[in-house]
This record gives sequence, structure tokens and C-alpha cells, in this order.
Amino acid sequence: MNTSTIVETRIATVMLDDNGIMNITLKDCSEIDEYDIVDLNLVLKHLANKQPTFKISDTRADWKISKAANLKSKEEDLTSNTQARAIIISKNIKSTLLSFIHSFMKTNYPQKIFYTKDSAYQWILEQKRIYEANQKK
Repeated sequence: MNTSTIVETRIATVMLDDNGIMNITLKDCSEIDEYDIVDLNLVLKHLANKQPTFKISDTRADWKISKAANLKSKEEDLTSNTQARAIIISKNIKSTLLSFIHSFMKTNYPQKIFYTKDSAYQWILEQKRIYEANQKK
């Protein structure tokens, strides 16, 4: 039985799947502003329902982010309950996007960059398994 929840925002499709993994797929859009970040984070917090979150962020679409949105994104990340994040990038990533992605590299949780969704998904499932095993101790 598929109980996945899917929510569309202007900049992303967000899906909480049957394994409890939050899949965030950015859409082709013009510039992402701080209001887009607030909107996206409201969706993420609602779907997470105060539970630890394991995220896959697929950033392979064509998008740009404003400086204000970049700052807001970092601010929102500090208040999230993220336990691990896998970031999927294109092999042809633009330097500005790579710079934005690297800005998230200093986190208090495991984070890794991938080129394929399959490898990202396997890694995030392993991170969730490790987290859950540590919670039982």
C-alpha cells in the first residue's frame, strides 16, 4: 500500500515516502526568493510532524537562488529536525549552485553529495537505520 504524501510548491515537489524519507525535487524555475524558502520549509515541517527527518534534495533542475533566500535557507536549516541529507547534483553543475550547496556542508548531521538518486536513497536509508539503532541504545 502506497501511503506517500506529495506536496507541490512553486519551486519544488516534496514527497514523504513509505520509508519516512523526505524527497525534495527542485523544479526548473527562475530565481528562488526568501518567500519560496519559507513556503518550502513550512511544507517540510508540516510533513515531518516534529519527527526526525532524513532528506534527499534533488537539485538537478535549472534554478538560481537570491542572496536573501540563501541566508533564509541557512536560518531555516538551523531550526529543522534534519538527521541526514543526501544532495543529488548534476555532473554539469554551475559554480554558483555548487557554492550554495557547499554552504550547507557545515552541519551537525551527516550529509553527502551524489550524482544518482539510487545511490543517494541507499545512503539515506542506511543513515536512518544507524539513527534508529542508536535511539534503541
